[in-house]
Parts: sequence; structure tokens; C-alpha cells
Amino acid sequence: MPAAVAGRLADLLRNVREDERVRARSDEFRAWMLESSRTAERLENDIVAGAPPLELTARLATLDRSCRDCHVRYRDR
Repeated sequence: MPAAVAGRLADLLRNVREDERVRARSDEFRAWMLESSRTAERLENDIVAGAPPLELTARLATLDRSCRDCHVRYRDR
């Protein structure tokens, strides 16, 4: 994943967590968004820093799992 793509994802999640509709959601939902946002920021920083591919793959897998789990619980009902 190019750093620019990871950066766009990090920006999106950062903006979403500041959204009024998100702020009105449950504590659990907001915590999930915050953690996903932080994970995306770490992924972007790790890409820019030249982290080893296995670390990047693990970070991306963590983010992917978080997104999927959140979607199952909150979006896909």
C-alpha cells in the first residue's frame, strides 16, 4: 500500500471521528473509531519510515479486521 493511500485512509478516519454523528454514537463505537484512526496513522508512519513488509502486513491486517468487525456490528445490520 503506498503511503499516500494510507495517508488518505488516516485522514478519512481522523475526520470521521470528529463528525457530529460519530460523537453522538455509543462509547464503544467512538472507541472503535479512535483505535482504527490511530492504527491507520501508525500504518502511514510505518510506510514512510520504511518498516519491514511483515510489520506493515500485520498492521494492515489489524486495521482490516477492525473495520470488518465494526461494519458487522454497526453498519451491516
